Amino acid sequence: MIAPHPEGRLEDGIAVSLGGIQFGVFPPLNGRPFPFPTTESITPMLDVMQKHGHHKLDTARIYGGGLSEKLLGDLDFKARGFEVGTKLYPTKPRPLGPQNVPYDHSPEDLTAGLQASLDALRSDYVDTFYLYAPDPSVPYEVTLKAIDDLYKQGRFRRWGLCRFPAWEVAVIQELCIKNDWIRPSVYQPIYNAIIRYIEVELIPCLRHYHMSIEAAQPTASGLLTSRYTRDMADGDHPAGRRFDPGHFIGKHNRSRYWHDAYFDALEIIREAAKQHDLTELECSLRWLKHHSALEASAGDSIIVCASDTVQLEECLSDLEKEPLPEEVVKAMDEAWKKARREVYIYHD
Repeated sequence: MIAPHPEGRLEDGIAVSLGGIQFGVFPPLNGRPFPFPTTESITPMLDVMQKHGHHKLDTARIYGGGLSEKLLGDLDFKARGFEVGTKLYPTKPRPLGPQNVPYDHSPEDLTAGLQASLDALRSDYVDTFYLYAPDPSVPYEVTLKAIDDLYKQGRFRRWGLCRFPAWEVAVIQELCIKNDWIRPSVYQPIYNAIIRYIEVELIPCLRHYHMSIEAAQPTASGLLTSRYTRDMADGDHPAGRRFDPGHFIGKHNRSRYWHDAYFDALEIIREAAKQHDLTELECSLRWLKHHSALEASAGDSIIVCASDTVQLEECLSDLEKEPLPEEVVKAMDEAWKKARREVYIYHD
């Protein structure tokens, strides 16, 4: 087992963040509340993170009905030694529901949205501020100048992008270089053993501009575990779970992952794991950490999510294990050949 690094990185330099998407109380998950509606429910998760030497937290203005940030603020995350990255989604041009305050990428809304996050977090800055998705309603130059102003005010230490295609990343970088504005230095994509589409054009773009990667959904929203099979009936999914067809989150995850190509891939991984007395979960996590395109030298990291401390402990322990056997790595690559038949847009 690889020993945790005292500064929150594993010995090989890959940092780990705890995702806060399940922190809060809104909306109900098909009758089932979020698993972490209170500070008391979140505290044990932070304890497990620190036990393993990790101190990074990921959240967003829209997470938990707006309460994810507030709960972290109530926990005084900075006093506990944690860093927080948060994201602002352009809910004005891309509405998500009436529960979300509408923001776009105008200077006024960027300022208001970031300040709302800081107020909820009870902090005067965040470690990382992300634009969660593109906003074509506001010119790049207007948005990027506003980002630079907020940076100079000390509102964040670095900023990043999510859901932007590679060509937009390049446009943004070149405009920032031309105008001497603070450049984005990190990108948060979905990246796992069966979703590798970013390797073709996005990762080369990120490396060219010296941007690090913060990989989200390392287990494909839980698909890459022992829990799911393609023949599961709709009624077999517990209410509010990640692939529950009766809830909008489950519907969203199913539209992304519940496809034959991905189950074909999962079956290959499952068989290889069985032959080597491994779990699907650890194959997925160990592949991402040791055998993917992530690079410690680039400052890359992984976001993990879990429904309880037992799951989180398992994830963090698996990430501390050695590289996978060669036969399993080959099986993971064969699984990707099956998975890539499914059309997937990495910036959607």
